[in-house]
Amino acid sequence: MTTVKYLPAEVDIEYYQGDTVSLQFVIKNKNLEGGTGTAQVRRGKESTAALMAEFTVTLDDDGDDTNVTLALASGNNTTTGKGWWDLEIVKDAATRTYMAGRATVHPEIT
Repeated sequence: MTTVKYLPAEVDIEYYQGDTVSLQFVIKNKNLEGGTGTAQVRRGKESTAALMAEFTVTLDDDGDDTNVTLALASGNNTTTGKGWWDLEIVKDAATRTYMAGRATVHPEIT
């Protein structure tokens, strides 16, 4: 039997509390410039779980590919622990989750 999967790429992220975070990805063979991206970290996999962080998402065209930057200012990076994250992009009234996975925010020392 053949299985067709239309699921996000599994990508785990880790970063340090209090740092200015910039994560960069490339979505190949997809021009998503002009779309709107949302990326959040939550305590659980449900949209009602406590919000740990919300990234600013930038989408830049690079020919047939899209460069994605997730940015988190240090002042918005205050919650530590483990959770789940995903990246959802809406373009031309179509919504798709491109990446998702575990998120770990390590506590700062200094």
